[in-house]
Amino acid sequence: MNAPTAAQIVRKRISDEMRKMSLRERLLIIATFLGIAAFLLYLIASATRAKFADQSAEIQRVESLRTEVMGSSDVGREAGTIARYLELRARIAALEAQFKEVEVKEGVRSYLENLLRTKAGVSDRYEIKDAPTKEFGSDYELAPFTVRFTAVTMQGAIDFLRELVTGPHPLILTELDLRKGRVGDKLDVTADLLSIRKVK
Repeated sequence: MNAPTAAQIVRKRISDEMRKMSLRERLLIIATFLGIAAFLLYLIASATRAKFADQSAEIQRVESLRTEVMGSSDVGREAGTIARYLELRARIAALEAQFKEVEVKEGVRSYLENLLRTKAGVSDRYEIKDAPTKEFGSDYELAPFTVRFTAVTMQGAIDFLRELVTGPHPLILTELDLRKGRVGDKLDVTADLLSIRKVK
C-alpha cells in the first residue's frame, strides 16, 4: 500500500480542521478565500485592460508614423516603423488567441446553468440576470451577470465558485453574498460576475 503524499496529508488535516469549525467560521474562511480570488482576478483584468489600451495607442501612433513615413524618402526609418508595426500586430494576435482559449463558446448563460447543475447540484430555483455590456478597449466588452441560487450543501457552493473562477473558462467574480438558509446546511448564494468577450 502506498504511503500518503504530503499533499494528501495536508488536505486531510485541512478537512479535519474544517469539520471542527462552526458553519459561521467555515463561511468566513470561504468568503475570505473568494474575496482574495476576486481581488486577484480584478488586478489581472485591470492589467489586461491597461495593456489593451497601451497597445491600441501604440498601434495608432505606429499607423500615423507609417502614413507619415510613406511620404518620406528615409527608407531606414520606414523599415523600422514597419517592423515595429508588425511586431505589435503579432502581440495583439497572441493576446487574442489567449482570450479565445478561455472564451465561453456556448454562451455565458448556458455555461452558468451547466455549472449550477454539475457543480452546485441545483437543477431549478436559480436566477441568472444579465445587465448592459460595457466597453473594454476597442474590440472587447464586459458583460455583467448576477447569479442567485440556493445550494443544498456548502460543498456544492464551494465547487461551483471554485469552477467559476479557476475552471477552464474563468469569469471575474466582483461580489459575493452568502447567507445561511433556513433549513439544514442550505446556503443562499448571490454572485456578481463579469465576462470579457470580443465585440462582433
